This record gives sequence, structure tokens and C-alpha cells, in this order.
Amino acid sequence: MKMYYISNLLKRFDTLRINPVENHNKLEELLLEVRAIISGKEKSKDKYFIEILEFISDEVYCTINKADEVEL
Repeated sequence: MKMYYISNLLKRFDTLRINPVENHNKLEELLLEVRAIISGKEKSKDKYFIEILEFISDEVYCTINKADEVEL
């Protein structure tokens, strides 16, 4: 189930990062969703799942920052 969720997150991120300026709000929603899951599972025994989510969170954050730079 976790692999399916990660796959779904990556597919959503992949479609949103094609045009990050227009999808800025959706990227922020995705980032909040991923961070909420990370904060809810900080004491989880599945540290690899959390590390993957943190990586996805970092990638979404970087994409949002790049979109902000383009808008300026």
C-alpha cells in the first residue's frame, strides 16, 4: 500500500511540475499533504518510507521555489 501511495504521489508531482507556474497552488497542496504524513509518522518504524516522503517533499519544495523565481 505504501508503494502505491508513493507511486501516486510521484505521478501527481510529475504532471504538476511540467508547468509549475500555473500549478503553483496544487504543488503547495501536495507539499502540505506530504509534510502532514511525515509529521504524523515521525515515530514510525518504517524509516525508509519517511525518507522517500522527505525526498519527494524536498523536490516539490525546490520546484515551487523555481516557479517563484520565474514569476519574479
